[in-house]
Amino acid sequence: MAKAWRVEGLTRATPVDEAAEAILRVKLGELRHHAALAVKRVDIEDLHATRVASRRLRAALGLVGGPLADLEPGVRRLGTALGQVRDCDVTIEWLERMLVKSLDVERPGIERLLAARRAELPALEQLAREALTAFEAHVALPIELRIEEAGWPGSLDGKRVRGRLTERMEVVARRIARLEERGLGDTLTAHALRIAGKKARYDLELVEDIFPEAREALVRLKQLQELVGELHDADVHLAFLPAYVASVELGEQAGAVRLLRDALRAREKYELLLVEELDAWRGGALARALGAAIGDGRGVGRS
Repeated sequence: MAKAWRVEGLTRATPVDEAAEAILRVKLGELRHHAALAVKRVDIEDLHATRVASRRLRAALGLVGGPLADLEPGVRRLGTALGQVRDCDVTIEWLERMLVKSLDVERPGIERLLAARRAELPALEQLAREALTAFEAHVALPIELRIEEAGWPGSLDGKRVRGRLTERMEVVARRIARLEERGLGDTLTAHALRIAGKKARYDLELVEDIFPEAREALVRLKQLQELVGELHDADVHLAFLPAYVASVELGEQAGAVRLLRDALRAREKYELLLVEELDAWRGGALARALGAAIGDGRGVGRS
C-alpha cells in the first residue's frame, strides 16, 4: 500500500477549520497524483494507490470536512469504479502466477479463465476513466471552490474528532464480537469487519502524527485489517470458482480444480492466522480499550 501523504504543521490545538483546509488539499493532491499514473496502466499498483487515496479523501471529508462531507458519496462512486478494475487486476495476477506453476494438464482450465478476465478488463478500465472525469467535475472542483467552508469551530483535540475515532473503534469491536460468535466461515460478517477496519484505519491515519493514542490504535489495527483482507481475497475467488469448475469441459477441469484447491488452501491459511490475531483482541475488548483511550486522550495502559 502506498504511504499516506503527511499533512505538516498540525497540532492538537490547530483549529479544525484550518486543519480541514490543509488536510483536504493534501488528500486531494494525493489522489490526483496517483490517478495521473493509474490512467497510464503501466503498473497495476498505481490504480490500487488511487483507490486507497480515494478512501483517504473520504475519511478526511467525514472527519473534518464539515459541510463538504456532502461530497463524500461522489468519492465513493469513484472508489467503486476503481475497485472493479482492482478486483480484475488481482484475479489476473493470481491466475498468471498459477499458470506459471501449473502442470500441462492444468493449463487449459486456467488459461480459459485468464482469457475471460483479460477480456473484461478494457470495459472496466473505460468505466474507471469516466469515473475519474466525473470526480474531477463533481467532487474535486467543488472541493477547491468551497474549501474555505470546511471544518467547524474548535480544535482537532476536541470531542467531535475524538468521538468519531472512538466510534470507529467501537464498530470494529462489535464486528469482531459478531465474527467470533458466527465463526470465520461467515463471509459476510468477515467482510463487515474488513470494511470497519478500513474506515477506522484511514480516519486514524489522518491524526496519527498528533495523537499518540491514535497511533497506538493504528499499529494494532493494521495487522488485523490486512489478515481480514487476505481472507476476503480468497472469498472473492471462492465465490465464482465452484460454478466455474462445474461449467468447464473435461479437458479444462484439472486446471479449474487446481484453482479451487488453491483458493481453499489460502482461506484455510489466513483463517488460522486470523484466529490467532482475534485472540489478542479478546472479542473486541482491545478495540474498545483503544477507542476509550482515544476518547479520553490516554494511551492503553497509561494513567
